[in-house]
Amino acid sequence: MARIPAIYDFDIDKATDWDETYNFHSNTNPDNETLVVLDLTGSTVEGTAWDFEREHKYADFNVTYVNKTAGKVKLNLTDTQTANFPDELFYDVVVINSAGERNKYFKGKITVNQTYTR
Repeated sequence: MARIPAIYDFDIDKATDWDETYNFHSNTNPDNETLVVLDLTGSTVEGTAWDFEREHKYADFNVTYVNKTAGKVKLNLTDTQTANFPDELFYDVVVINSAGERNKYFKGKITVNQTYTR
């Protein structure tokens, strides 16, 4: 069954570091009322940022596993990675489980704000 990814748009400043911590959940538990933590043990998280046409990949997110059993992951982009970003990018984040199945969990638009101090 296909998973519907969460949409999360965010802003970053060009030529600066960015990081965000995410908590991964399965869709819902059987009572459909509360989210269930996704245990990421044995899984890998990947994310990339592209232009709208998917002609140019601008960055792979750096991934730090804060707590795999609690589904907590930090994504990071460095100032070097963001230095050449255009004004707008699109991204997605997938979880690859131990069976090799890929599920998209987050996607969205990145708005890149210009900076003046470098």
